[in-house]
Amino acid sequence: MFVAKKYLETGNYVEVAGRIFQESHWREAILYFLHGMWSANPEVTNKSSITFAGVTMRLDVGTKKYWCFVRPMMSTSLDSESSNPQIELHDGDTLEVRDDYNDVEMGMMRFVKNDDIGCLTIRFYYNGSESSLSLHKTSKRGEYLTSGENLGYLPPRRY
Repeated sequence: MFVAKKYLETGNYVEVAGRIFQESHWREAILYFLHGMWSANPEVTNKSSITFAGVTMRLDVGTKKYWCFVRPMMSTSLDSESSNPQIELHDGDTLEVRDDYNDVEMGMMRFVKNDDIGCLTIRFYYNGSESSLSLHKTSKRGEYLTSGENLGYLPPRRY
């Protein structure tokens, strides 16, 4: 079941392999995830997923593609393109990548390391549907925002 709504969620936390990182450590969490995947750390590779404030991105090891879903408890929805007026986004470039594992992982690394990139958008394609997950840096270094479009509430079936 997919929703055709947009949502915007402030960071709050990042979860990797059951380990919770506070919002101010989102960069550390992404690096921990990437290092775990690249070094084949079973703690990370057993789940092969990273969760940003209720939005989970998981690697399908069979197809080597990432997919993404929203946890059912997440209810913040926006019916329009509006954003929270009290949050100032980082003024930088947007990096867009596809759901291929190499593109996603290299995009995440560039997003963390390059201060000129203000937004990372990952596009997912499955069962004829397209969805996206965007990570936005804010003007305050320790904060981030997660936004998405057409993300499912349940994990999609395999390709």
